[in-house]
Amino acid sequence: MINVFRSIFYSLIGLTLIGWVSVLLISVMWVGPGPDSALTQYFANSIIVSERLEALGFEFYEISNNTFEMVAHMLTAMLSATILFSIVWSAGSHYLNIDAPGKAKIYFIHWIIFTGIFVAILFIISYFFLRQASPYDAADLMKTSGRSILVLLSLIYFFLMYYLSVLVGTARFARSSVLFANKLPGNL
Repeated sequence: MINVFRSIFYSLIGLTLIGWVSVLLISVMWVGPGPDSALTQYFANSIIVSERLEALGFEFYEISNNTFEMVAHMLTAMLSATILFSIVWSAGSHYLNIDAPGKAKIYFIHWIIFTGIFVAILFIISYFFLRQASPYDAADLMKTSGRSILVLLSLIYFFLMYYLSVLVGTARFARSSVLFANKLPGNL
């Protein structure tokens, strides 16, 4: 049982390696970046359909709070799912009985199924927040390419965070079965 708690601790360390960026971005989204910030300009130029906004008689800064609130909620939900799945895998992988080098396929099969479910849930979360009939008005004003950019970047980022967490959290105890774990330095 002590190995499970150690694995969870190391998994949390793996989450924080790049997870602090998402916490920083979420807090910036909640506060709302300034009207002249690079983030606001990027959203106004690349994510929102400016023609539709002008047809309604608005400027981006008038709906920016709604847009940033929507993205903050989406990122918070994705971060929560990433933390949950990382901890569950790091704790649950101890019960796969993978203590020999020939058992790597057992680990891989379970990990790929679990990871597939995780990625599907991330996609569902992003779809829920970015669909046109979402509870957020800003979702109706987004470009298709803007939605695709947000979905793609968030999926890549949160998958990378999950992968680092799983790698750091389980490599110590399943070094012979975890992909790339033998490449880690020292006794990590």
